[in-house]
Amino acid sequence: MQHEELFTFLGKTADTAFGVNERGEVCFWSEAAEKLFGWSKKKALHNSCYALLQGIDVLSTPTLTKDFYARELSREPWGIPSFDLEVATSFGRRIWVNLSSLLFEDSRSHYRLVVHLARDISEGKKREELLDNMLRVFKQLKAANGGGRPSPISPLSGKEQGILQLFWRGKSASEVARDQQITLQTLRNHLHHINEKLGTHDRLQAVVHAMHRNLL
Repeated sequence: MQHEELFTFLGKTADTAFGVNERGEVCFWSEAAEKLFGWSKKKALHNSCYALLQGIDVLSTPTLTKDFYARELSREPWGIPSFDLEVATSFGRRIWVNLSSLLFEDSRSHYRLVVHLARDISEGKKREELLDNMLRVFKQLKAANGGGRPSPISPLSGKEQGILQLFWRGKSASEVARDQQITLQTLRNHLHHINEKLGTHDRLQAVVHAMHRNLL
């Protein structure tokens, strides 16, 4: 198969796909990639993949650079395991994606490129980060309590428990307000009362404290 045939094939799929050559330049950009990352095909093609996506891995190491592709495409045997990456979008925000990679070599010219298939995992990463933070705060609260029973508190209302339950599920403040059909200011008022009752200082501590007391 020649790379023109590959691009035609990938262009017909709904998968988020893009191709990068050994110089780290984007040489294929699917419609799904335009939707996910926001960058148009005109903007992406022949651009540096790193300059476009500004990818960093879980260790904050710059990835998808020219050196990255030159190194990976020259390896024998070849193989890039799937990995998670934080990238920039044209929407002014960064998202997390999981990238799987395929090596393509033109049967005639032996021209090599990497084809990436991407999927958005931002929600999962947000939940992972929330759980990590909650575990940290939980340990802090447990240490502050000396591992004993939590001190008495004023009971939470059903509304307040519902709000904490939504935050525990990884919802943002705007999503919680929309679910509860209240304004953000009203939500802030509820959080203020929740923190007063639990003796906490922010919503993360409040969620962990409520879990510690089996209120969620």
